Amino acid sequence: ASENATICAQAGTIKHSAFLVSDEGAAGEVASETANVLQGIEKFLSSNGMGWDNVLMVGAVLDSMSNFGSFNAAYVANVPKANPPARFCVASALTDRHVGMAVWATEKPFSTMHVQSMSEWSPPNIGPYAQAKQITGIGTLFMAGQIALEPSVMALVGPSDVRLQCKQICANIKNVTRAHNGNTPSAYAAVSCVTEETDLEMAEELSKTSLQMALDDCNILVDVVAAHVTELPKYTLMEIVPTLQSIPSDTEVKEFQFGGSGKAVSCEGFVLATLKIEAEAEEGVVSKLENWVSQSLRAGSVQSTDVMFAQAYCNAASFDVDFAKRAAEGIAGVGFGVIPAIALSGNHSHFAILVARR
Repeated sequence: ASENATICAQAGTIKHSAFLVSDEGAAGEVASETANVLQGIEKFLSSNGMGWDNVLMVGAVLDSMSNFGSFNAAYVANVPKANPPARFCVASALTDRHVGMAVWATEKPFSTMHVQSMSEWSPPNIGPYAQAKQITGIGTLFMAGQIALEPSVMALVGPSDVRLQCKQICANIKNVTRAHNGNTPSAYAAVSCVTEETDLEMAEELSKTSLQMALDDCNILVDVVAAHVTELPKYTLMEIVPTLQSIPSDTEVKEFQFGGSGKAVSCEGFVLATLKIEAEAEEGVVSKLENWVSQSLRAGSVQSTDVMFAQAYCNAASFDVDFAKRAAEGIAGVGFGVIPAIALSGNHSHFAILVARR
């Protein structure tokens, strides 16, 4: 498997791989690439004393959704069917490869929502993935990417209407969140993946408004970015990938901004922060991430070892394997999983999410 598989970062109790693609020798066929990347993931897990049972989330990027069937068949053959990881999947900016993946794993205990029966409240899992996983006693919720399937009939809502799709997606997110958290308030951020670049600014605002309406006043939205991808599962127009962290009870929650493009919700022992970066040289990106990480951790009175989740989306012009490796190895003591998109709303080059909880 790829040497990238040896690259991992400790982000508190979460460990994740760099964004992995196959070795050159395995490149060319979707099935062989997928198997090779999965071998790399297994090598990464084994080197950290873990296995597939420890994986919380898989982020998969394909060059085309026409390759999903071959990718999914190879994935099913390698990933456990009982209590599988949550997963999101998009087709985006890959060059020279058909498949790339990143994983997040932990040795901490966690609960799994893996509902496979038809219901009125949440789409059943039709593939080898869970709706959500939540770290026990900490409350970090890793939710699968959500598309606009009506749960009771598993039909796509509004095939040509992104507004109707967004409304259904947010209803699904609400139901999965409540199943895990009940009425416990959470802070959250999200990436809204859309297939039309002209929809980026509208998609960001639409997603913000719809999420706030669905998750109501007891939950605090930090920020959303819209990411342009080429295709999505079932050729839907939108897929939202949320990140949620329950807020400690009986605490005073504060909201703050950093440099105009960074936002956070924090209290003693907790922070969920986001940062949008405009296009610039890699060293400038790293410097901004370092400053933002330091300020965010101070805001929550937490340390890098308290980080539960760290992820960065970047546009195609800013993505390369070397940056992904560097981010995974650690920026200001925190390793980031990097996911490529074609473009981000607001002409941003990067969107980063950080969650830390003592």
